[in-house]
Amino acid sequence: MMNSRCPWLIAIAILFNCADSGRLSDKENKERIANCGKPELPTPAEGEKLEGSKVTFGDNSYIVRVKTRHHAEYFTTGFFISPRHILTSSQSVFNEEKHLRFNSTYQITKGVCTIPMLVELKEDRNEVQFPCVADSTTEVKVNDEVHAYRWKGKRVFPQPRKVMEIYSDSYYFKRKIDEVQEKLIATSKKQYKGNVRGGPLVMHKTPKGTLAIGIDATSE
Repeated sequence: MMNSRCPWLIAIAILFNCADSGRLSDKENKERIANCGKPELPTPAEGEKLEGSKVTFGDNSYIVRVKTRHHAEYFTTGFFISPRHILTSSQSVFNEEKHLRFNSTYQITKGVCTIPMLVELKEDRNEVQFPCVADSTTEVKVNDEVHAYRWKGKRVFPQPRKVMEIYSDSYYFKRKIDEVQEKLIATSKKQYKGNVRGGPLVMHKTPKGTLAIGIDATSE
């Protein structure tokens, strides 16, 4: 990915191309399609700015935070796309030096964003609502209005040698599409926010309801 304006396009095939046996069955996928698109995340109240306003996701939100256990790297934003799958950024499995924890020879460099990562849960979360996901029938055009959501956190060490605590706020960004390429969407206004990746880029009030068309990313 080239810069912070470019969320990755989502391919519905990601649900079927998992290497293990946790993929959705045909029946489960039909249920996913029948039930998706109902939730709509909040937008700022009238009169509030549309650029980086804080919003409250709520207990029933499909937005989550993804972090590697027992490690101090920045977490990523993620979001449910089925009762079993969360889509996020692979940044969540990189350490503070931006090296892959399981292969220290590979490093993410400035200006190159991490790729999407699919997280599969051991048990389905059937109470979770989630957006529909763009597929080959989805039409995305320049100047379409889209909405980006993200968690932005900071690391705090209350006392020396103590376990790190993470505080985070949820933010909303209104965007318009500048360019549509084969594997990415470029939106207006670059954002140089370090280590902020993985949130959904969605379209509201489509024929399918809320539709996820991309994954938020930054260049830092």
